[in-house]
Amino acid sequence: MLYCACCDATAYPHSKNEERAMSASSSLLVRRLVFGFLAIGIFVLDQATKYPFRTSWQVHQSAPALSSLGWPNSSLAFTYVQNTGSLFGIFQGNAFWLGLISLSMSIGIIWYALKQRERDG
Repeated sequence: MLYCACCDATAYPHSKNEERAMSASSSLLVRRLVFGFLAIGIFVLDQATKYPFRTSWQVHQSAPALSSLGWPNSSLAFTYVQNTGSLFGIFQGNAFWLGLISLSMSIGIIWYALKQRERDG
């Protein structure tokens, strides 16, 4: 008899199908962890890039985008604006409903990701 680390018991070696199922399960766990860490990383990066502008710029303040590269007359500029709605101002001023829809969609995406099964191919 051999010690089995996956079921914490002394047992005969697992069959090939059981070994494949355990391998697929651990692969799915790794993919879920990567998905979760990637989502958190994107969120943190998004907030980190917005923070300097939120704290030091006034709304509608502009700055030339390419002046530091030696193009002083460039028509390209960064302008700080705020859109409290979503696409093209939909839900403008209705942050509660927009937040509720966003939260519902996020929960749905997380649920979908957790319910996915290992697929061949």
